[in-house]
Amino acid sequence: MVDIEVFVGKVMKIYYEQRQDVHHPQTQRHPQMKDKFIVLSAHRSGTTLLLSSLESHPQIRCHKRVFTLNIIGNRFLAFDRPGSPFYQYRTASLQRRLDYMFRPKQLINDFMTELCAPTNGVKTVGVRVVYAQADKHPQILEWAKKNEAGIIHLIRENSLKMIVSGETAQKRGLHHSTSAVKPVTVRLHPFKIKIQLMRLTNQIKKFRTILKDVPHLELTYESFVANRETETRRIFDFLGIDEFMPLTSNMVKLNPNSLENIIENYTEIKQILSGTAFEKFLD
Repeated sequence: MVDIEVFVGKVMKIYYEQRQDVHHPQTQRHPQMKDKFIVLSAHRSGTTLLLSSLESHPQIRCHKRVFTLNIIGNRFLAFDRPGSPFYQYRTASLQRRLDYMFRPKQLINDFMTELCAPTNGVKTVGVRVVYAQADKHPQILEWAKKNEAGIIHLIRENSLKMIVSGETAQKRGLHHSTSAVKPVTVRLHPFKIKIQLMRLTNQIKKFRTILKDVPHLELTYESFVANRETETRRIFDFLGIDEFMPLTSNMVKLNPNSLENIIENYTEIKQILSGTAFEKFLD
């Protein structure tokens, strides 16, 4: 005798499997290829240079400013910036507003899946995520792990130059440029500099720990600049991009290499950092 419930269950299973095949066809790709990835880093670590370079490859598309935040009180409070792609997405309907409050993991999963949807000719889509954004929305890294997205952890080895880069960007009112800019100088706060450097060091250590058991590629800004072809091949191998081509970017370097030419109170800062773990960042 035929079990009606079992029979109906098998029929429905076949129906939904066929329906899924019709509406969600599987994309043929390199067996190791990652069709989506994130670039995780601190601010002023060279993500714009890296992503603009990667996007010069016709098979790669990158989203550079998706989870932009407004930060208040030295990172005490962080809010999604109105006008940012994620803010626009999560406020587009009452349902999404409710999902953001009660089901943020599902909302971010839907958003990232939609954002990284493949398009004609593009084999992999990347998203820039800075540490503060990953702290605000830990569901981003959860999504990356669950969906086997590639994670490129970009680190700038010289944290002092990161701080200087942030200060000069604020003074200029310009964070990136495709043409040469006039040099500026800045004065660093002598009582805060070690605290700032320690915070950056701890941030890098924290995310290295988070990624410890997660497949990822660690890349330094300094090595990418100095050894562009070698590091490009490493990135392509990690993402599963078969077609190698030199990467280009129209971004220009805003500050000179010598910190002594930028920091107005360089002698004072040098005295403070001498004999500490941060001495290695000086000229």
